[in-house]
Amino acid sequence: MSKIQGNLPPSSSLKLNASTPVALNLLKPLIGQTVSVQVIKVSSDHVSLNLGGQTLQAQTQLNLKPNDQLRVNVQEHQGQIRLQIQSNNNAVDLSKTHLRQLLPQQSPIQQTLNFLSQPQFLQQLPPIIQGQISAILDQLLKPNSHFNAKNIQQALINSGILLENKLSSKNNSFQSTQSDLKGQLIKLQQSLQPLAAQSKNPNITQALTLVNQSINKITLNQLHFLDNASILTNLPLQLPHQVGAITLEIRNKVDKEKSHWEVILQISVQEADDVTCKLSLKNDDQLDCYFHTEYKMLANQIQQAFPTLREMFNQAGLALNLLELSIVKPSFSANTQQVGLIDIKV
Repeated sequence: MSKIQGNLPPSSSLKLNASTPVALNLLKPLIGQTVSVQVIKVSSDHVSLNLGGQTLQAQTQLNLKPNDQLRVNVQEHQGQIRLQIQSNNNAVDLSKTHLRQLLPQQSPIQQTLNFLSQPQFLQQLPPIIQGQISAILDQLLKPNSHFNAKNIQQALINSGILLENKLSSKNNSFQSTQSDLKGQLIKLQQSLQPLAAQSKNPNITQALTLVNQSINKITLNQLHFLDNASILTNLPLQLPHQVGAITLEIRNKVDKEKSHWEVILQISVQEADDVTCKLSLKNDDQLDCYFHTEYKMLANQIQQAFPTLREMFNQAGLALNLLELSIVKPSFSANTQQVGLIDIKV
């Protein structure tokens, strides 16, 4: 895919004039925003553009080629919509704009896995797809006696947030990509697509929709990583009769020219029993640990376990400074701007 790069001359020929009723209805909600378009076809007097899956006809004197990708600002002029081509297109900006524009609604991964694991649904699927779903469920985190930091580390590596990095690295084994959650969901997506088209089964259609939305959720977390230099991801947790999740963020914060690391975990054991924990490491030797929950019984259980937890930190060679229950819930980094951009309906 080619891209228009460099400084573009200030000429009226750089304005794409899209004046059809379809264009007006599609683009009016986007006036003032910058979006990504792709050139589909070029003729002597107009070009065909793809914007969010919709085809637009536009006029321009610019020498464009099919598959050119442009970043354009949507402007209104005398009742017509013009697409002002932006200069200095950056490859990373183009990719992020393209993803934000096309990503549909996201849904939690555990919601998808809970639906896929229903026995009555699994019975409707061919054995090969049942095997794909079983493989995903088998590698989920399980809160048993072997649940430890190493398991969480491996779950983070396989959470999907690093899939493209694995694919581009010569040091990663084939098995490391095969166990990646995003990679497995993409394979399942490819298996469900023809089945949904052939069977017209509403349950299979819903399953495909949920899988698509979970892939988008992982991609949203990857975009958060690009914009914030902090890892934010969801680690599915296999619980009796359901799938929960650990939402995990690892971030570096700068305070008064000093940086320190924070790790925030929110464990969704049940819908009404969330527990949030924040670990804060300052000066490479001062570790604080805070827990928060809205439920008194659960808070009492956590407080009773503090001596055991402190001993476990000591055994791991970590000097724990503060260990306490907090009345303020630790918060994840805000990514409302990214969500707002991604949820544009075009």
